[in-house]
Amino acid sequence: MNPPESLVELMDYNARVAALDSANYQQELNAARADFGRSGSKKSRMRLAILLMNGSDGDAMSRFRESEDLLKSYIDDQGFAFFDRDYGAFARMLLTINQEWQRMQNQLITARVETQNAHKKLEELKSIEMQLNHPGNGYH
Repeated sequence: MNPPESLVELMDYNARVAALDSANYQQELNAARADFGRSGSKKSRMRLAILLMNGSDGDAMSRFRESEDLLKSYIDDQGFAFFDRDYGAFARMLLTINQEWQRMQNQLITARVETQNAHKKLEELKSIEMQLNHPGNGYH
């Protein structure tokens, strides 16, 4: 996949990345990391941030945090510079999406833990009910 060369191409890049299978995603991620390591440009940073936000395996949360760091450092380094307003706005938009996704993931994890705890309590109550309803247990 050709790296995006403009802000408009970066915006389209997200849709293209989302359609990649895992092998092509990993290949694109490796290429983006190498490109950012070499150039450190704002385009290569945004490209890598977008890629990091698109993985869906078990490392997704750590990649989202890495993307968040890339975006925050860009925004912080930019300060009040007006020469990169478009990229700054794009970085803030990506950062907002990133943080919202992380918040939703944390809520999902919390809900799963609460569901597991509720299921465990339900099983304990069923066990107690069976013991109470069993003839000869001293309760009848």
